Formats: sequence, C-alpha cells, structure tokens
Amino acid sequence: MKNLIYLLIVVFLPACVTLPGRQMPKQLPPVVDNTTQATHVQKPAGDVQAFPLAQPQGMDPVAMSDMQPIDADTVSLSSNNTAVLALLDQSDIHSQAGENDAAGASLERALRIEPRNPTLWSKLAAVRLQQGQGYQAEQLALKSNTLSINNPGLRIENWHIIADARTSRSDSDGVIAAQKKIRDLESR
Repeated sequence: MKNLIYLLIVVFLPACVTLPGRQMPKQLPPVVDNTTQATHVQKPAGDVQAFPLAQPQGMDPVAMSDMQPIDADTVSLSSNNTAVLALLDQSDIHSQAGENDAAGASLERALRIEPRNPTLWSKLAAVRLQQGQGYQAEQLALKSNTLSINNPGLRIENWHIIADARTSRSDSDGVIAAQKKIRDLESR
C-alpha cells in the first residue's frame, strides 16, 4: 500500500510544480475596455417618447399628468455598444406594448454590460415607476444622477421620476424638494 501511495505522489506531483525558468502559459483572455466617451445617438423624430406608457398601479391619474417623457434630443445615450443598443430597443418595444416586466429585464441585461451608463439607470427607474415600485424607481433615478453629472437634461428627467415616485408614496415634502431641484437645474 505504501508503494502505491509513493507511486501516485511521484506520478502526480510534477504536474503541480513549475520548474524554475519555465512560465505557465497565460490562458486568460486579454482585458478589453468597452467604456467609451459619450456619444449622442440620434433617434428619428417620431421616436422620442418612450415613457410613461401606462398608469402605474396605485398612482393617482392627476400625478401621472406631471410625468415627463424621456426626450431623445435632451438625453444622450453614452454607448456605442451594439448589444446595449439592441437591448435598449427591445426595452422600448416591450414598454410600448405595456410589457414592463420584459422591458425591465432588457434594461437589467444592458446594465450588466454597461453598469455606469446613466441613461440605462434612468430608463429602468421609469419602468419601475410604471410598475408601481416608487421607492425602487427613486433609488434608480438617484443612481442615474450620480453618474450623469454633466447631463442636466437627464438629471431633470430623473428628478421628475423622483417627484412622481414620492407623489405615489404621499411624501409631499419630498415632492416639494424634488420640484425645487428641477427648477434649480432648469434655471442653469
């Protein structure tokens, strides 16, 4: 039995050891940086309103009248990744069909590819608001704001989402604060 153990050690031990002067071959793929500078994507004039589409559950129709659509002319999509753009188009198609769960899933997939894309966070916030998930919509819009320092149009849109989310939760002080942020950004 001892001889068998020694034999196994002698046979398998060299596979675990690298000899000096010999390097292990690199098997990992190279790291590719897919981040890009902001690129404004032009959309056709008829395709500028993506949100809101349907009244969220539990939201007052009067509050819905304050919601502003995301305008492709004021919001630039900082991506030239074809997969992200395809997922964004899928999300828009699902949203227009009232399929908010599928729209959200497409945006979540896009965010796994580009987690620092503020437009994707904002669009997901709008979808969550449509689903009646006001608190999550507010948090997603705030995340978008932290990533969109140089995009006042997107920040204004996010504050509209935040105001509507707070309205759905009957947070009147929060709504007033959000509306003040909107006015401050619009006056710049």
